[in-house]
Amino acid sequence: MKGYKGFNSDWTCLGMQYKVGETYEMKEKPIVCEKGFHFCEYPLDVFRFYKPIEQDFNSGNLNVKKYAKVESLGDVVKECYETSKCCTNKIKIESEMDYKDIINDSIKCIEESIKSKNVTPQIKNSNECGKAISYNLYDYSKSVNTSSGSSISANIGDNSASFTYCTNTIAANTGDHSYSGNYMPAISRNSSSISANTGMYSISLTNDSCSISSTTGDFSVSYSLHGDRNISASTGNYSISHSEGFESISANVGREGISYTEKSSSISVTTGSNGISYNTGEEGIAIANGTHGIASVESKSKSSSVSISLGLFGMAKGNLGSWLVLADWDKDEHGKLYRSAVKSFLVDNVKVKENTLYTLENGELKEVM
Repeated sequence: MKGYKGFNSDWTCLGMQYKVGETYEMKEKPIVCEKGFHFCEYPLDVFRFYKPIEQDFNSGNLNVKKYAKVESLGDVVKECYETSKCCTNKIKIESEMDYKDIINDSIKCIEESIKSKNVTPQIKNSNECGKAISYNLYDYSKSVNTSSGSSISANIGDNSASFTYCTNTIAANTGDHSYSGNYMPAISRNSSSISANTGMYSISLTNDSCSISSTTGDFSVSYSLHGDRNISASTGNYSISHSEGFESISANVGREGISYTEKSSSISVTTGSNGISYNTGEEGIAIANGTHGIASVESKSKSSSVSISLGLFGMAKGNLGSWLVLADWDKDEHGKLYRSAVKSFLVDNVKVKENTLYTLENGELKEVM
């Protein structure tokens, strides 16, 4: 069984040291939450147990977590609750994962879970004329609209599908574990379209210019691809907002959420605690405003991107030529926290190293170890 496991920054977990590529084994039978090697089947579940960033209350140091893909080679016991937590007595730490890997694997897990149901959709209403509305309320159902004009396709059933293929359309789905054409739920594949999904474990995706993709469900994915000037937004905890469009915006306001963009001149924003804002486009902007938030710009070439982290214990990193903007915090006479300073730093590989996490402490730039 394949899975995902979180670690401290030094690759320890509950006092045990791990190393990528190594296999670990114990003779006893595994018991969840008592003994054995724990991991999760669903990638984002690791954030429940190993949040991306936590502060050591004794030392005050920030612990930036590590994640890896693992394989169980022994007995497996699954937790009987709502998480995908598992326990085994033999585990191999296969490979380290970055946040892009977690994003991609999360999407694949959702798609595979949906496809494995082998459900035959029951269509309540499908209309293929211009300016039509297609609506479906049943579970395991499908609502389809392929009109050439402005149309609406909506579905609120669990494991259901809603999709449109024409310009200026709206596709909406509130069912958990739902899917649609190309195995993507609430998909709208032309310009000026809107795709929305509020179900848990759901996906909302657009695939053309001037479009909007939004999802508010926990563990959900909002995915806006390739089109110019896209907007992708996700407000669910542990969720992902991913936009690849030129001049696009990716936003996430949920805790432990990930906001991720890849193209030039784009903006990636996360406002939740322990959130990650990740931008690989040239001249892009990554903004993290939550406590322990991380802002990262990582263009493949020298760029003028800006990585902004203004939350308490915020961190930022960037590639050569980019700028880091960090905030320092203090308390007033009433004990209320406030930003006491905001400073910017050029990543020049002299005073500030590239691809290295920094925070602002007592007005001084400090490397996060």
